[in-house]
Amino acid sequence: MSITRLIICSLLAALPLTSVAAPNTSTTYETTPLSTEPDPLLTNAAVESMVKPPRHSLLLAAGYAGGSYVDADEWINGYSFVVRYAHIPHDVIEWDYQFEVNKENIVGLSAGRRWYCCPGDKFDPYARVSVGTFVDGFSELAGFVDLSRWRVRGSLGLGQSFTTEAGVGYALNGFDLYIQAGYVFKF
Repeated sequence: MSITRLIICSLLAALPLTSVAAPNTSTTYETTPLSTEPDPLLTNAAVESMVKPPRHSLLLAAGYAGGSYVDADEWINGYSFVVRYAHIPHDVIEWDYQFEVNKENIVGLSAGRRWYCCPGDKFDPYARVSVGTFVDGFSELAGFVDLSRWRVRGSLGLGQSFTTEAGVGYALNGFDLYIQAGYVFKF
């Protein structure tokens, strides 16, 4: 047992004398004095010269829509025009408000929420859920209180500047489908 202790002690005593990790390294010292000039990467930029990010966006889009918007037994389909406003409190749009008019002069008003699935992706894919109603633009405003016309829509979209979006909606008087493409103006 004493021979084993002697071998272990001699190995432990010899370890600090040899360097196994990096035997060919040497230490160098920087002898030039530090510069007193400000580092351009670390200086404070003038606040006035900084570009402020846009905080509002306005989507102008055109597309195709079809569905039972006003009455359960009437299917309306054709082109539609969309104006969607969004306040941008952070780097991406979260909540938006939409005004839509389709071929038969059916007016839609809705509010929606977006969730982005792939941050940093160049196509910026998102999922959107909205709640809104449709009324006949010529004859009535009572549709705002008619609960059968309020609908929930779910959609998938791509893009921050040029956008495309497709979705489906459901209300008590029927469902609808839509696809649209447009451009987002940020200000």
